[in-house]
Amino acid sequence: MNNFKLPNQLIMSLIQNYVVSKYLQSQFLMEKLPNTLQNLHELKFVDFIKELNKSNKKFRMDATIKNG
Repeated sequence: MNNFKLPNQLIMSLIQNYVVSKYLQSQFLMEKLPNTLQNLHELKFVDFIKELNKSNKKFRMDATIKNG
């Protein structure tokens, strides 16, 4: 049996990324986060906010088209 262990920092980063992703999906009613937001740990805060706004606008446009 392989006793492969992940470093605690990596585990915490993965958990935080998952929690934040689920939170964003619930708050902005997105079915799936875009790839750029799924990798939010790689973004600077300013870029994260820009991507979030861009995704939110796209989602609202798509919802309007579906419901329209």
